[in-house]
Amino acid sequence: MRPQSLTPLFAQITSLPGIGPRLGKLVERLTGALVLDLLWHLPVGVIDRRNAPTVATAQAGTVATLTVTVDEHIVSHNRRAPYRVWCSDKSGRLCLTYFNGREDYLKKLLPIGERRVISGKVELYQGDVQMTHPDHVVPVGSSFLINASSKYGQSLSFASALAFVATPSVPANRLAAKSRCAGVIASFRFR
Repeated sequence: MRPQSLTPLFAQITSLPGIGPRLGKLVERLTGALVLDLLWHLPVGVIDRRNAPTVATAQAGTVATLTVTVDEHIVSHNRRAPYRVWCSDKSGRLCLTYFNGREDYLKKLLPIGERRVISGKVELYQGDVQMTHPDHVVPVGSSFLINASSKYGQSLSFASALAFVATPSVPANRLAAKSRCAGVIASFRFR
């Protein structure tokens, strides 16, 4: 007979906060039906998103998390040309480039004059700092949402599962806050 403290490990995956029946089927197919199976599905790599330089000091080829103000949207009349959003901070300008970007969605995601936290790979294109299809774009107060995401684009509850197993008595509304490691921003890659 196993100790009572291990019982949450053998609960169904859908018992975790944020994983309902629909997402549960996908996670079950990927990892298994139990919380324990999810814990043994370990990452194969980590993208460190703590690098938070200014636009001027961002190095090409690195993943950076930048806090910028949205300045302007440039809609191309040619379908093959990218949609560009120019942003800036006190040190310089940055171009967010989206191929096949929908204007209404991008104007809602990046309203002019608003500050946003963006994270992705920084590139240089024709002398300008550029980020093509940023991995994350969130309002400044919600930068903790850039936490763990899989290569499949779904928000992942790996940290929540660890917090759930470690402290099963924590209420669900406090569990998400507990699972965010203070100041650590990372993306996990799974197979």
